[in-house]
Amino acid sequence: MLKINGFSKLVNYFEVKAFPSGAIVLKTTIQVGFVRYRRCASIFINKEGLYVGIKMIFKNYPVIFIPWMSIKENKKAKLYGRSAIELDFKDSNLPSIKMYESDFKEKINIHYAE
Repeated sequence: MLKINGFSKLVNYFEVKAFPSGAIVLKTTIQVGFVRYRRCASIFINKEGLYVGIKMIFKNYPVIFIPWMSIKENKKAKLYGRSAIELDFKDSNLPSIKMYESDFKEKINIHYAE
């Protein structure tokens, strides 16, 4: 059996969608579980959820859409020594995501669905 970790596990779980038209997509670093994707993550946040895509030199992943109702909690964390937020999912089999806090300073207080 093939071991799946990092972003591949999220791709298999969440809906694959394109970024919304006209979206301003942020290029940044994220960590999914123990795997870091440095300067190759594309992220867009809106009131419905989080869009995430990874584009590396030899491997690209589709853009996934993570609805806010899939997230159990967010908490403070560190990523490469900088302040970050860590998103934990309701499904405990999924790896958490860490993102730089400064990238979304105005978006952090988005209301998560109960």
